[in-house]
Amino acid sequence: QQALAERMAHLQPGDAPGPDQRLAALQAEAAAQQQSLAALRQQLEWALEKVDTSLGQFDARLQQLEQRARTPAAPVAKAAPAAKPAPAAPPAAAASGGFTVVVASFPTRAQAEQSLAALAKAGEPLRLRAAVVDGKTWYRVQAEGFADRAAAQAYARRLASRHGIGGAWVASP
Repeated sequence: QQALAERMAHLQPGDAPGPDQRLAALQAEAAAQQQSLAALRQQLEWALEKVDTSLGQFDARLQQLEQRARTPAAPVAKAAPAAKPAPAAPPAAAASGGFTVVVASFPTRAQAEQSLAALAKAGEPLRLRAAVVDGKTWYRVQAEGFADRAAAQAYARRLASRHGIGGAWVASP
């Protein structure tokens, strides 16, 4: 309608269209509007089809996820545990003694036994010994019989890296 009004504004007073010309112009304008409307409808239908397709894909994915959430998880097959390397056992104590790695020292025997059991489960060959320090008995978890200080220190480092045990010390014979 605006386009028609603009065309009519350019007409001079003597150029006034007759009723037939006005009707023809209006019909032409209506046909153009119908073509524009048809093109817009096509674009809208195309967009709606894309939205429907996307919604369908979204619904399918949502159903898959909901089904997965309702399905109990299958137990995961555990791989066979990797073979643990054999711990570097301290050598058997020599008759004259040897160096000792004191892994931990506890004021009660029960605490020491608990620590010893946990490390024994991990394959560490340790012993429980009582030691009297300043008149008080301490229960030590220790590895005995190292030939030299370097071997004992290496064992203490291995305990620290494998089991997170810090603070072990080497006692001389």
